[in-house]
Amino acid sequence: DTGKDALLGLPAGYLESEKGGLLTNALGKNPRGIFLFDEMEKADAGVYDIFLNCLDRGWINDSCGRRFDCSKAVFIFTTNVGSDISPDLPEAQVRNKMVRAGFRPELMGRVNRLVQFKPFSLEIAGLIVEDNLKTEFYKQSSKVGPTFAPKIVWEPKRIAMRAALEPLGYLQYGTRVLQRFAKDTVKDVLAANKGEQFESLTLYPTRHGKPANVTGVSLAVGKAQVFDLKQLNHDLHEQLKGQEQAIETVLDQMEMRDMGMIAKDTQPEGTFLLTGPSG
Repeated sequence: DTGKDALLGLPAGYLESEKGGLLTNALGKNPRGIFLFDEMEKADAGVYDIFLNCLDRGWINDSCGRRFDCSKAVFIFTTNVGSDISPDLPEAQVRNKMVRAGFRPELMGRVNRLVQFKPFSLEIAGLIVEDNLKTEFYKQSSKVGPTFAPKIVWEPKRIAMRAALEPLGYLQYGTRVLQRFAKDTVKDVLAANKGEQFESLTLYPTRHGKPANVTGVSLAVGKAQVFDLKQLNHDLHEQLKGQEQAIETVLDQMEMRDMGMIAKDTQPEGTFLLTGPSG
């Protein structure tokens, strides 16, 4: 039982049994510690059995029979099971759904509180990327010379964030894809600038083209083609005659979308109902 042995230590008589286990050693040093167990749904049966006793009676024995007090400790478990469950449901319903999704009911019955994380917004994803970019710039620049961490600018802010981050699927895959994006971006930027320092990095959507009056270094993000409102305006007036109101309505909506002035990032580029006689 690899998981159980790792936490409680190997039984007496086994090589290195005197080293103890990760959990029991930590409890021995700090009985009031906070212990985090990530992705608990992947734990084997032996690990679950440890916590069934620990959370119920407030103590555990290591593999050599020594008792450790758990009553003053805090235990936090995380899991991806039930990540598609609405965070607005009452806790009792969420617990039932978690059990039906495969989480052991014995452990669920011993957990004091169940806390659901809501998916983070586009703005939070952008902040995570900014922090990782600055960290990566500091780490990577230290390998070639003096360290630096430039200011990160999104231009225009929400449009650039959507172009860069939505294709990564961060809502499904989490922060790992954001961290990878930051690491790859820093490597590309430093390589293109031969390791030279700069005060700011501007990230702009490919379809917009490079913004005017950009200082420092800039980088196009997203794979979409350049979107040109002026060209769209010209094409609509060339192809549609006598429909100025409809044209202006479409252009206004597309411009608002490009400026990030929309209610939800998941909304389509534009939604219109055209009425009137056919032809």
